[in-house]
Amino acid sequence: MQRRSISVVIPAYRAAGTIASALRSVFIQSIRPDEVIVVDDGSPDALADVVARDFPEVRLLRQANAGPAAARNRGAAAAKGEWLAFLDADDAWLPGKLERQLEMAAAPDVGVIAGGVLGRETKAFDPAPGFDALWERNSVATSSALVRRAAYQTAGGMEARFRHCEDYHLWLRLAHAGWRVVICAEPMVVYTPAATSLTHQLDAFAEAERMCVEDIAARFRIPSGQLRRRIAESYRQHARGALHVRQMRSARAFLRRSLRYRVTARQVVDLMAASAPRTLLDLRRWLRGGDTPVGSPEAGR
Repeated sequence: MQRRSISVVIPAYRAAGTIASALRSVFIQSIRPDEVIVVDDGSPDALADVVARDFPEVRLLRQANAGPAAARNRGAAAAKGEWLAFLDADDAWLPGKLERQLEMAAAPDVGVIAGGVLGRETKAFDPAPGFDALWERNSVATSSALVRRAAYQTAGGMEARFRHCEDYHLWLRLAHAGWRVVICAEPMVVYTPAATSLTHQLDAFAEAERMCVEDIAARFRIPSGQLRRRIAESYRQHARGALHVRQMRSARAFLRRSLRYRVTARQVVDLMAASAPRTLLDLRRWLRGGDTPVGSPEAGR
């Protein structure tokens, strides 16, 4: 049987220092992709020079800065492969990633195949999340995602108006349209946190997730009570992420926003803990057995 063709799409901005590592991780795969496309999203650094000089086999597209969604859409439109393998320019794949994913690509209704992120907990993830499961939690790491190009095109690609959570928005639309999402728990990608300030990251992702689920709820007529619960839980999880890295002011702000949408005993306790002295916070963490937060800046990439 003929092997399925793969086009790698890498959106890149200010990535001159990381693009080589990302590309090397592509070219060491046991199954080589049919083409590799880097979209220079108006990067002001030497990104294009690095790609052209060190990776002449890579197809380099250039555009004015429009954000990662527009860059991925540009790359997907130029791609010829049956499958689109997305990778951010500051991340890297682990060996065998593509080979493992192609083993799960046989069924015609599979639209997205994703893997785990090295160092991130995945055992609680649903291996085949439908729309309802994805609505509750984004378990697709974009740099691990292998997406059927036909599904991507039918959905209209990613929403370029979103600078964050544009990927999560797409996964929800694909799942709602009936495409299967498959999650492999084993690590397939090494994720690099963004260089922007942690406080800015936390706030930007929290607000982007709110706008994302509000838009999805409007599209698919999700009841307002269900939407409010989802937004409240999103803010609570982001508060846990802020607590984990001792961003106390951000944690309190997220919990207050959460309470605007839904009031629960857990949220009140969390807000009290976030307002308590650091020693009490440390005691609370110890009593909870080192509870690991899932609301972190990298969530939905």
